[in-house]
Amino acid sequence: MSEPFKTKIEPISEPTTETEQVTEQPQTKAQDAPQQPTDAQEKGSVADYLKASEFLSDFNIKMNVSKIEKFIQGELEERGLENTKANYHVLLMEIENLTNLKDKDLFTKIKKLSEYGELMGKIRKLNLKKDELLG
Repeated sequence: MSEPFKTKIEPISEPTTETEQVTEQPQTKAQDAPQQPTDAQEKGSVADYLKASEFLSDFNIKMNVSKIEKFIQGELEERGLENTKANYHVLLMEIENLTNLKDKDLFTKIKKLSEYGELMGKIRKLNLKKDELLG
């Protein structure tokens, strides 16, 4: 009986030549220093706007903030705006004024903004279906 698996397989060694060797160049100080994004480049966030970063460890708040972020991202894309901190804050202020949440406490704002985002998302989907059906 033959034993096909008894043959020893030798590892393949790749030949190295001088042209194949790559030397790393040290980074300059300009490359080492991280670039600080300007306000126009920095991405916005709901937690920053509402000053709610310390409460993100709570699961319900984190989920609601995530829903708001998703809605805001969709609105920015729909309006053709870049995701900058300034655009983010303008859009959140607009929604806050529209929903009359300016004087509400933080947790009420988060809950209501989340509900508003969900509702507007459903309306957007319904409008797309309506346009699809009507031609």
